[in-house]
Amino acid sequence: MRKRPACPFQPLGKLKFLRQLEQTLELNSSVAQIRLGVLADDLFRLRITAQTKFSPRPSWAVEQVVWPPVAANFKVGSRQISISTASGIFRFSPRDGAWNLSGFNGEKLFEAGPNTIGFAGKEGRLQLNLSENESLFGLGETTGTFNKRGLIREFWNTDILGHAPCIHPSQKSLYVSIPFAISMRDGRAAG
Repeated sequence: MRKRPACPFQPLGKLKFLRQLEQTLELNSSVAQIRLGVLADDLFRLRITAQTKFSPRPSWAVEQVVWPPVAANFKVGSRQISISTASGIFRFSPRDGAWNLSGFNGEKLFEAGPNTIGFAGKEGRLQLNLSENESLFGLGETTGTFNKRGLIREFWNTDILGHAPCIHPSQKSLYVSIPFAISMRDGRAAG
């Protein structure tokens, strides 16, 4: 297998608010198109594409396609954009792409720092800030330990016979690429 040359990482850059469509906010930069939305009271969505438009196909990561409206409060400012519901709040910085998701009582569930979301060529990249004892699970069928913390996951899958590390030491991804992680932080799970 021939290794592809690495492309330099390009963060999202400064984002411009475009519009609100129902329960979604749209932003863009010279690098990406962004959609911030709420699907359910406890389900927020961040979509990013390097294309000029989003694909009309539904996400394979979320089974339901049509969602009923949710009571949500949208605030758009130059320093912070937020979407809040009775279950939580999603905050996003249009200046540098930093974001965090908190529960209704203020505990942080997920957080990404400034300039940690972007693209390396056409590949989307995201780096989460993890707490000291946080564990990560999920991310499709991949080799390695059950807790995926500290491992690099590439969402490119293959079906290969004999995928044991002793046979293919560089093999990480197997049959299914699912960009969904479950975090366990201080006894609380979030996905």
